[in-house]
Amino acid sequence: MKHIKVMFVAVALCVLVVILAGCSDQTAVDTSQQTPAPTVAPTPTPKPLTMSQRIQQVVSNAGTAGDLKSTTYDAKTKSVVSTIYYAQFWDNGTAKTMIKSDCFTFLKALYTSNLTSAFNDAKVVVTSNLTDAYGKASVGPVGTCELFASTAKKFNWDNLYQDTAWSVYDNAWYLPSLDS
Repeated sequence: MKHIKVMFVAVALCVLVVILAGCSDQTAVDTSQQTPAPTVAPTPTPKPLTMSQRIQQVVSNAGTAGDLKSTTYDAKTKSVVSTIYYAQFWDNGTAKTMIKSDCFTFLKALYTSNLTSAFNDAKVVVTSNLTDAYGKASVGPVGTCELFASTAKKFNWDNLYQDTAWSVYDNAWYLPSLDS
C-alpha cells in the first residue's frame, strides 16, 4: 500500500505540473539573438522666439502681392518698419490701391496681434522701380504709412477698410505723380 501511495503522489505531481505548464501565459524566449531596442535621443526644446522674430512672423503671415524685403524691430524706440517691393504696377491707380492695401494689411496684422505692447509705432514702406527726369533708374519709396499705438487704439479694425484707414493714419504718403 505504501507503494501505491507513492505512485499516486508521483502521478498527482505529474498531472499538476502538466496543468500548471498549460495554464502559464509565459513562453520561453531565446534572448541570445535579440537586438537591443535603439535609444531615441531626446528632442531638444526649441528656444523661444525673440520679439523681432515674433513680429517678423506676424508680418510674414499678413501677406502681400509684393515682395516683403524686410521687417525691422527697434526695441529701444519700440518701432517696426516693413519694406515691400513691387517690380512694377499696372498703372497709377493700381499702384495707389496696392500701397493702401499693404499698409492696411500689415498695420492691422500688427495692431491686432498679441504683440502690441512691444511697439509704439509701425511703418510700412512700399518701394518700386523709379526713373528720374534724367533717365536714371533706381529703387525708392512710392508710398508709406505710419500708425502710432495711441491712434491704433481708437481703431475698430472690423469696420475699417484700406481707404478709410488711409485717411486717419498718423502719416500717409504716396508719390505725387501717382495722381496723374
